[in-house]
Amino acid sequence: MFEVILSVLYVIGTVYFNSSWFTLIGGVVLLILILPGVYAMIFGAPYIRSSDIRVRGILELGKFKKGDKVVDLGCGDGKLMLAIAGKGVRNVIGYEISILTYLLAKFRCRGRARVLYGNFWKKDFRNVDVIVCFLLERPMQDFKKKIWTKLKKGARVISNDSQMKGVKSDDKEGKVYLYVKK
Repeated sequence: MFEVILSVLYVIGTVYFNSSWFTLIGGVVLLILILPGVYAMIFGAPYIRSSDIRVRGILELGKFKKGDKVVDLGCGDGKLMLAIAGKGVRNVIGYEISILTYLLAKFRCRGRARVLYGNFWKKDFRNVDVIVCFLLERPMQDFKKKIWTKLKKGARVISNDSQMKGVKSDDKEGKVYLYVKK
């Protein structure tokens, strides 16, 4: 979302300023800022703010405990992490690769949840109690192959919108699915 807005502003700026320096420097800055977000859209999901109904469903299905280690894959603006931390969970971590969205989440979550810049596909989640994700269908299947198989017994995965094909959900709230690793 931020990447689209930034791109539109860049195009308007190049027309308005009509400067080759602005075009060159602005283009380089634009690429640096939007490429990670484009990567996230392809290999995860675009930034879409979770609705309050979905957040309530996630909180209900999650049955979060204070001692849980919770990870939000592609945490967006941090809305969900703040809601989970608001339930008393002390160890809430979110990964975000879109630079602008990461900065927004970092600002919003300061002190209440940890926001880390990085590609969650390259992280180890074997000691995580709960993973929350809002992935598209294909990345959800990649999640099943790359992350689900390595989770500890009893780990909970809450998927906002996409099902993990071939794995039966343990519970469901609308289009929010809960999976418990057996």
